[in-house]
Amino acid sequence: MQYVEFDAIVQAVGELRALLPTATGQQREQLVDTLGSLRELANQALDAWMELDELIEQTYVDLSLQEPTTDSGSWFDGMAIADDLAVWQFANACELRKGLAYYDLHMYEQAALAFGKAVTQEGDESAGTRIYLALSHLANGRLQEAERMLAEASQRASDAIEQQAVLEVGVQLAAAKRDWHTAIDRLFDLLDTDADRVDVWYNLGVCHLRLRQWAMAQRCFLRAYQRRKETEALLGLALATWMAGDREGAGDLCSSVAMAPTESAHHVQLAASLLIAAGRSQDAANLAQRCLHNPAVFSTGYYILALCAFAAGNIGRATTLCKQCLTLEQNRADAATLLAVCLYLQGNEVRAEVIVQRQLAQSHDVPPVVALLAGRLAMRRGRFEEAEGFLGQAAASSHAASRMLARRYQQMLAREKELFIGEISTKQQSVPSL
Repeated sequence: MQYVEFDAIVQAVGELRALLPTATGQQREQLVDTLGSLRELANQALDAWMELDELIEQTYVDLSLQEPTTDSGSWFDGMAIADDLAVWQFANACELRKGLAYYDLHMYEQAALAFGKAVTQEGDESAGTRIYLALSHLANGRLQEAERMLAEASQRASDAIEQQAVLEVGVQLAAAKRDWHTAIDRLFDLLDTDADRVDVWYNLGVCHLRLRQWAMAQRCFLRAYQRRKETEALLGLALATWMAGDREGAGDLCSSVAMAPTESAHHVQLAASLLIAAGRSQDAANLAQRCLHNPAVFSTGYYILALCAFAAGNIGRATTLCKQCLTLEQNRADAATLLAVCLYLQGNEVRAEVIVQRQLAQSHDVPPVVALLAGRLAMRRGRFEEAEGFLGQAAASSHAASRMLARRYQQMLAREKELFIGEISTKQQSVPSL
């Protein structure tokens, strides 16, 4: 069966994606607007389908409520029970289909409502529906509801596939709660069913990184890489190696990554950052030059070159390269942050603060470097309470360098406040009494 509206939308999105690699900044803005319009069309088509589905469901219900026209005794009573069961099954299936459709469109609030209705249908004992409802709650940040529904799914899981799904969602839930020990326990439970799962070994490495258990993280990433030669696992191993204090070893691992294909901007950027940290800026610059020949990672190439220039102390060149990167990808937060830092170091505090304020307005989760710079700029302008708030955020972060600088700035701020209060007190004393 063909769905003409959705087929047309899918084709339009495919054509839009084909334009992305060569699109300029202005063209990307137009593509974003077009994508929003296509999303709205898809939602309208989905809403129309949902209304039709509900109408069909109600018609089935109405049919089941009709009075019997014969006097068939027990036979008709049995048919009535069968009709009621059919209506329940259809209603349950309708809500389940709605939930799955909304979930696939990342409309998690609507998905949770539909799955919730399916779960509350009398007689529903499906573990699968509860797993999807737990995932929908998880995507909406409702961790307690997700945990409760996952517990119900665990009690109803009747086969190995459902039990595995419960464990996998349990890992996601533990990670969302930042409960890395529980996540590790669930991952080892998954290894009991399949000891060669690459994704499980990789995620174990991530959990051990979060716990700052570098040696364990190295072992897990190595296990993942031995089972499948993937760049992501090799980069995880390099990161754990660097965190363990082996800069040379991390640099060697990243140098091999730098020669791999440059299709993933995330992989390229992590490899370049580790190379710079390992003192191999030239290798990082060579990787960046390769990116400039690939439209998929074009802006990342300029960002890496900006990092290399910044690491070398060439702030002016880093500023220029950040601007080139932002011309290609204007909403790129990391490049904007680096540009703000460069402008601050060059004495252009007004422009730096404009960029910082824009980033603060766009994100509730403020990166430590942005909080640190916002605090320092507020200090420079005498906004002491504002500075205390931002520096407190930076001092509480997991980023060691940001914590160290934040504490230093907090000490400077305390001294400046004392001087400021002292000046006010002196001025008040110098005012002649009437």
